[in-house]
Amino acid sequence: MRKTSTAIIVYDKKILFFKRDNIPTIVEPDRWQLPGGHIEDGETPTTALKRELIEEVSYAPSNLIFVGKLRSSEREVYIFWGYVSRNEAAKFKLGEEEGQEIRFMSVDDALKQKLTKNVEFYLSTFKNLIVKHLEGRTIPDIREFLLH
Repeated sequence: MRKTSTAIIVYDKKILFFKRDNIPTIVEPDRWQLPGGHIEDGETPTTALKRELIEEVSYAPSNLIFVGKLRSSEREVYIFWGYVSRNEAAKFKLGEEEGQEIRFMSVDDALKQKLTKNVEFYLSTFKNLIVKHLEGRTIPDIREFLLH
């Protein structure tokens, strides 16, 4: 079972995305995803997320809230959500040895990009629910997505 942590980091009703390296040997190269990654042995989901955020986007906000986890036969994903100020948004920079680019995008703009399969599925399936939370600056509960 592959376990990962990911973050939905929001500034000005836009979500932070990370563009994967364009290396043919990695899974889904040259595609946009949410920042986050694999939980290593001995790490909690929170610790793994903080490590991955520092590696990928150079900053880990302290106000990320765990909203729940999604599980399939191969994967368990711990999802965190948080809003950042303009000052915090300015702290995000592409990690030195990670990816090609980072960018805050609206859901509509993100859906026009080449996304990883999972991110594309969830953004398109739950677009209205995600936008509702972005507009209201609210934190969703994972059960909203499971009951949708």
